[in-house]
Amino acid sequence: MAVLSMVMMILGAGGMLLGLSWTVLDGISKANGGPALVGAILIAAGLALPIDDAGTRASPDAQPHGVEVPGPPPGHPPGPPPGGNMGDHPPPPGQPFIPQGGPSASDLSLNTSASVVTRLRFACSTDSQGAGTCWGEPAPIPDAPIAKIALGREHGCALLTTGALSCWGEAELESGRLRQRRFVDLAATLETICAVTAQGAVHCFGADLGMPAPGQRFTSISGGQSHFCALSESGAASCWGKNTDGQTLAPEGAVFKEISAGHFHSCGVHQDGTVECWGRNREGQSAPPEGLQLKTISAGWAHSCGIDESNQAHCWGCQARHKDILEGSQEACLPPTAPLTAISAGDLWRSCAITAQDETVCWGGLVRVGGPS
Repeated sequence: MAVLSMVMMILGAGGMLLGLSWTVLDGISKANGGPALVGAILIAAGLALPIDDAGTRASPDAQPHGVEVPGPPPGHPPGPPPGGNMGDHPPPPGQPFIPQGGPSASDLSLNTSASVVTRLRFACSTDSQGAGTCWGEPAPIPDAPIAKIALGREHGCALLTTGALSCWGEAELESGRLRQRRFVDLAATLETICAVTAQGAVHCFGADLGMPAPGQRFTSISGGQSHFCALSESGAASCWGKNTDGQTLAPEGAVFKEISAGHFHSCGVHQDGTVECWGRNREGQSAPPEGLQLKTISAGWAHSCGIDESNQAHCWGCQARHKDILEGSQEACLPPTAPLTAISAGDLWRSCAITAQDETVCWGGLVRVGGPS
């Protein structure tokens, strides 16, 4: 649009010079003043067009430089990726998006403490040194320091300590398109993966479960069977996805320090350590013991577990209607007494945890072949 502005200004200047010349030679008249008036209008119109920082004309809806814009990441073709939909949750206005060049002072930090995740057919853990281990069905995790692993039905992703994602299965293609982004947390449902960028934005790919409401900067995320829950910097919980039992109806006005999405319920830990759950409660998974105070929590399929300030585990639920069929359902609510640093209440009453010595222990439910006893 800079060329159009220049042409308008040149024509305007010519019109004014022509009108002034005729006025000098022939005196003031309407015939002589017309070209000058038209020229002045053209010059004013040319100056009125907006000019961006580079000196070129900017469209009225152009985004300010340095702010993340909703849409495909750099290098991503238009439309959803093969096999599913994708979405970007932009950071609040004014928050910078830095795809390259390293972290900025306002970036969120990556938690590299030990972690564990369980699914029906396999489970994975990471220790405090970033070593990853999986058992049950094969999970091709990378040979690199790992901060966290997320498992879906036929896919999974590892969040490396560098902030990069390394995915496999149906998620492998998408991970290659995200190399310019740095992440601080990730989670998976059976069919979808979502991750939180260092700038607090949520990026999802796979089956479309929707996105959280805009205008929030998130710090952590958790995935259940078909829904996600995330925490903002203020501690407010946002849940989205399928809501068959009220599992996405996070309490309004509550402030949490941690949140977990289970299969059909969700739980959060308030700032004072008290626990609140919502969603399905057929087996007691949403009814924590009175007076319980925790520092971390995990919502599973039909039970929930957490760790208190003394590093002792607590589990509740396990009131299985089919406990006579599935051996180990009641044992899921009998965690080990050893001090623990991380815990995962998994599928079908199976649970796993990381001890203070970076060892993995599992109990209850179905036993995964080749895994910890």
